[in-house]
Amino acid sequence: MDARRRRSGELPVAASELFSSTEVLGRMAMQRMLAGLSTRCYPTGLEPVGERVERSARSTSKS
Repeated sequence: MDARRRRSGELPVAASELFSSTEVLGRMAMQRMLAGLSTRCYPTGLEPVGERVERSARSTSKS
């Protein structure tokens, strides 16, 4: 963490630090390339988030 962040009272966020690492991002990109995911089909390889996930999360069971 740099000195400016320390002085401003910002706290590190583990997820932010994890995904700002080029090693992790490189590994994720390599996995997608090895799986044959082209850049044209990039959205297919993403995890679902947002409205689509919220809709499925609201589903109720009839059991």
